[in-house]
Amino acid sequence: MRRTPLAFLFLFLLALYLLIYGGRFHIIDEVSIYAMAENIAKRGSLDTDQILWSQWVRAEREVQGAFGRDGHVYSKKGFGAALLPALLLRLALGHTSLGLTFVAFLTNPLFTALTAVLLALYVRRLGFEESTALALALIYGTATLALPYTRMLFGEPMAALGTVAALYALHRAEHQFSTRWAILAGLALSLSIWARLINSPAVLFLAWYQYARLRRERPGTRPKDVLRAPRVLAFLLTTALVGVGGYALYNTYRYGVPWQTGYQITKGEFFTTPPWIGFYGIMVSPLRGLVWYAPVLLLAIPGFRRLWRSHPLDARTLLGVIAVYVALFSTWWMWWGGFAWGPRFLLPIIPLLVVSLAPLWEDQRRRRAVLTLTVLSLIVQALAVLPDFALSETLLETTYGSVVASPAMYDPRWSPIVLQAKLLAQGFWDVAWVKVGKTALPTVAASVVVMILAATGIWRLCREGRHVAIKGKARLILTMGLLLLMGMWGVAAGWGVRAVSTHARQDPFEAAVYEALSEVRTQGTPNDALVTLAPFDYTAIMNWSHTPVYTLGLAPHPAPLRPEEERLLAQAARRAGGHIWLLAARLPPAHPEALAEQWLSERAFLVSNRWFGDLRLVDFAPPADTPTRVVEIPMEGESPAWPERVAFYDWPGRPGNILRVAVEWRVLAPVEGNKTAFVHLLTPDGRYVAGTDAPPINGYRPTSTWRPGEIITDRKAFVLPVNLSPGTYQIEVGLYDPVTGERVMLGQRTEIIIESIMVAAPER
Repeated sequence: MRRTPLAFLFLFLLALYLLIYGGRFHIIDEVSIYAMAENIAKRGSLDTDQILWSQWVRAEREVQGAFGRDGHVYSKKGFGAALLPALLLRLALGHTSLGLTFVAFLTNPLFTALTAVLLALYVRRLGFEESTALALALIYGTATLALPYTRMLFGEPMAALGTVAALYALHRAEHQFSTRWAILAGLALSLSIWARLINSPAVLFLAWYQYARLRRERPGTRPKDVLRAPRVLAFLLTTALVGVGGYALYNTYRYGVPWQTGYQITKGEFFTTPPWIGFYGIMVSPLRGLVWYAPVLLLAIPGFRRLWRSHPLDARTLLGVIAVYVALFSTWWMWWGGFAWGPRFLLPIIPLLVVSLAPLWEDQRRRRAVLTLTVLSLIVQALAVLPDFALSETLLETTYGSVVASPAMYDPRWSPIVLQAKLLAQGFWDVAWVKVGKTALPTVAASVVVMILAATGIWRLCREGRHVAIKGKARLILTMGLLLLMGMWGVAAGWGVRAVSTHARQDPFEAAVYEALSEVRTQGTPNDALVTLAPFDYTAIMNWSHTPVYTLGLAPHPAPLRPEEERLLAQAARRAGGHIWLLAARLPPAHPEALAEQWLSERAFLVSNRWFGDLRLVDFAPPADTPTRVVEIPMEGESPAWPERVAFYDWPGRPGNILRVAVEWRVLAPVEGNKTAFVHLLTPDGRYVAGTDAPPINGYRPTSTWRPGEIITDRKAFVLPVNLSPGTYQIEVGLYDPVTGERVMLGQRTEIIIESIMVAAPER
C-alpha cells in the first residue's frame, strides 16, 4: 500500500482528535495511569504515592492500587499505558508554563491514529482495495469507541495498537516466511500485554494462525512440529519473554512475586459475574451494549460470513481473539468498566470487528448500509465527545446507587446516549476550546486546515488510483507538503496546550497552586519531598508540579494516622534533602484532621507557613537525630516556662543553608493565652539577621494547653541569608503575644540570648 495516503490518513485523524481535545480527567483510573507516568518521568519510579488517598475511597472499585513489598502504593494498571505519557511529560518538564496533564492527553490521539494506519495496512494485506483499507481505517478512527477514548488516558488504545500491529506483522511473517516480522509481531503483542495483562490470551489464536499456515505449507505438520519453525518460535519466545516476562518482572518489582497484579482477588476483583449477565451488558444492554455505541459493527455478522469464505484462516483468527475478549469481560467483576463510554474493555477488539466490513464495502449493494450505519455511529460518538459523559454516569449513579442498578440496563430511554443528547441540548460542552475561547482559535483553525488538506489528499490519491506512480518533482512537493502539515499539527498542538494552560491559570485556585509550586521549584531541590493535603485538587497539583520531587498525596481525616500513612511520611522525611513541603488546600493551621501536618510539626523543623489564596504552603526542614551542639540554660528567677535546653543541628551554619534549632520548654506554671515562639539570629551588637516566629509546634500545642511539669520540644528552622558574612553571631529565643507584640518575661528578661553561633564561609 502506498505510504502517501497513509500519511494523509494519519494527519487527518490527528487533526480531528486535536479538534475535539478535552484535556482533563474524567475518571480516577486515568489519574492512576498519569500518576505512574509522572513518577517514571520525574524519578524513574513506578509508585503512585501522590494519590495514596485513593486507597481509602468510599467504594472498593475505586481503589486504584495496592501496597508493594517496599511499602509504597502501586497502580493496578499495566505499566505500558504510562510509557508514552511519561516520555511526553519528560519533554515538557522544562516548560513551566505548560500544564503537564494537558500534555499527557496527547497520548491516545497518537496511539489511535497509528492504529488506524496499521488497520489500513492489514486490510490491504488481505487483498482488499486501497480505498477500502482507507475507508475502514476512517470508520475505526471516527465512528467507533476509538474516537471518544482519544480524549482519555486509558490503556485500551495502546492495547488496540499492539493487537493490530501484531496481526499485521504476523500476516507479513507468514506470507514472507520472515523471522524478523515474527519478532516484531511478538513485540507488538507485548505492547498490548503491557497495557493490560488480560490481553495475553490473544497469543493462543495468533499461534494457531501460524500453525494453520504451516499446515498449508506442509500438510503433514503436527502440533509438536510448530515449535521447530523459526518464525513461530521467534513469535512465541518474544511474546513470552518481553510481554509476559516483562509484566512478571513488573509484578516482582512491585510485590515480590510474578503473579501478584495488585487486584484484590479475595475481595471480589476477579471473574465473578455470571457470563449471561456480562454478555448481555457489554453487547446488547442500553447501558453498555456495543450494538448501541457502534451501530456500524452490527454488520460484522454478515461481514464475517463473507470474510470466512474468502479468508478463512484470518477470519478464524480474528473471531478467536474477539471471542476470548468477550468471554473474559462478560465474567469480569466490573464488566461495565466503571465510569466509561460504552463497553470500554472491548476497545482492543474494535479494529478486528471493523476488518469484517471490508467485503461489504467492496460490494456496491452493501456499501450503502455500511455508510448509513457509519453516519449513525458518528452521531453516537459525537454525543460522547461534545458533552461530558461523566455527567450522565453521575446522574445514574446518584439516582440508583450504581449504573448497573439503573433502568439503563434494559430501558433505552435511560441509556447514556439519550442522556448525552439531553445534556448537549442544555449546553454542557466538554471540548476544551469552547471553554478557552478566542485564544484557541489558532489551534482550531490549524486543525481544520490540516483536516481539509489531508482529506483532499486522500480523495485525490484514491481517485487517481493505486497504479498512478508519483515520481520526481511531484514526489518532492508531496513530501514537503506532508512535512509542512505535520509541522502545522505540531505547532497547533503546542498552541492548544499553551492556551488551555493559560486559561487554567485564570482560575484563582489554579493560579494559587501554580504560584506555590513555583516557589517549591525555585527554592527547593530535586531531593525534596512534597506532601499534599488536597485530595480533590490533584489535577491542579499534577499540572504545575514541574520539579522532580517525591510527592505523597494524603487526605485530611480524623485521628489516628493510618500505619501506611505514617510509614510513608517517615520515608518521605528521611529521603528529603533540604525541605519537606506541605500543600494544604482550604485547611487552616493546626487543623485537627490535618494529621500529616501534625506529624511533621512534631518531628520536623518548621521553616515557614504561607498562604497562596486558599492554599497553604508549609516548609519544613527534615528531622534530625543527633544535634551538633547543645546549650543548657540555667533557670533565672520565676517564669511560667523556661527554655532550659537549646539544640542546634546545623552548626556551624553556612550562608544559604537551613539552621535547625530545637527549644525544650519546661512548663513551670500555666501560660495565659496563646503565645508565639521565636528564634532569631542576631549580630553581636543585637541586629536582627534572620529567624522564625510561629506558635509552638506549628500551633498543635498552643501555650494555653501547656501544663506544669511538661516539657514541650518546639522545632524551628530558618534559612541563613546567602550574603551573610562568616563570623560569630547569637541566637535569641522567647515568647510574645501575637496581638500586642508584648514579650513574655523569662525570669528577669524578655528573651534568652545564646552567644557564639558560628557561621562558616560558603562551600566552594
